Amino acid sequence: VNDPIQITISEEELDEKVNFVQPFFKDGENFTKVRVYLSNLDSKYRVGQLVSASFNKPSRESLWIPVMAQLDLGTKKIVFVRKAEIFKPMEIATGNQFDNLIEVLKGIDASDSIAYNAQFMIDSESFIKIKK
Repeated sequence: VNDPIQITISEEELDEKVNFVQPFFKDGENFTKVRVYLSNLDSKYRVGQLVSASFNKPSRESLWIPVMAQLDLGTKKIVFVRKAEIFKPMEIATGNQFDNLIEVLKGIDASDSIAYNAQFMIDSESFIKIKK
């Protein structure tokens, strides 16, 4: 939502913003509907008219980490950042996900050293005691 989108209608190019995104499943395939509101005061656009749309990549630089490096706690997402000789949990805010990478919006920066597998960090600190 609010990402820029370029729309072409009958050779006219418009720069607009996405107003609504709706993922859905139909006939065994995943789709995403994207809604864009256009000003149509002079009624030159018709319902069902063929349009082309494209997204440009954002110009901002992003920090991407492996999905396995973050731990989703439900209400928070954390990574384990190396401080001196130990790893400390640090809350992060995430954005887009692509394949096995997730975008970090805030919480850490590129100079931080993080654990590659956050779940392993939790498991390695746990001890299982079995009573005989």
